[in-house]
Amino acid sequence: MINRIKEMSQGKCCICQGIFPDDQMTKHLEICPDRHRGTEVPRQRAFHLLVEGRYQPEYWMHLEIPANATFKKLDQFLRNIWVECCGHLSAFSIQPASPDEIRMNARVGDILETGMKFYYEYDFGSTTELALKVISEEQSDAKDKSIRLLARNEPPQIKCSVCDKSATQVCTQCIDENTGWLCDHCAPGHECGEDMLSPVVNSPRVGVCGYTHRT
Repeated sequence: MINRIKEMSQGKCCICQGIFPDDQMTKHLEICPDRHRGTEVPRQRAFHLLVEGRYQPEYWMHLEIPANATFKKLDQFLRNIWVECCGHLSAFSIQPASPDEIRMNARVGDILETGMKFYYEYDFGSTTELALKVISEEQSDAKDKSIRLLARNEPPQIKCSVCDKSATQVCTQCIDENTGWLCDHCAPGHECGEDMLSPVVNSPRVGVCGYTHRT
């Protein structure tokens, strides 16, 4: 649970740069004129995915992935943008925490279909869990197997646990008790010491295992 200012989550369309509430982004991406230009280019089968922190839905993004891309490609994308810290193991599954994993070398087009939900885990010690949903199957103008980031949440406004200013640091020891969110002024006086502090980043892995990626 994050000590944040209560407000509707906002996100940015990475195609037109417009800002929209999270519950309007899917509809926007369906009609975004900048996304659907260039229809004369040969197109290929692709999927529109919504990815969320399973227990932290304030962190979300929309992706477009070609059907011929592998789950390994999706795994690498999620690592690069949201979770990678120490080269931990990861897995996709149809059911959360299921022993029946989706093979990393499987092509997404052989597994996914519209409306389907599936799950991702990174690091089986201090696990970050994501929930993914197939919004639609589409035709993309992408020329290769590249995954395209369509939209992403704006950083949540998180309050300092001490003074209510904006938090910039989080204590990895206190985060589970919701007392470790700190502003620049209060961070030096935190009882756990500065060695336990990590920067507040826009990721569901914030404050976990020393994660500091700022993408």
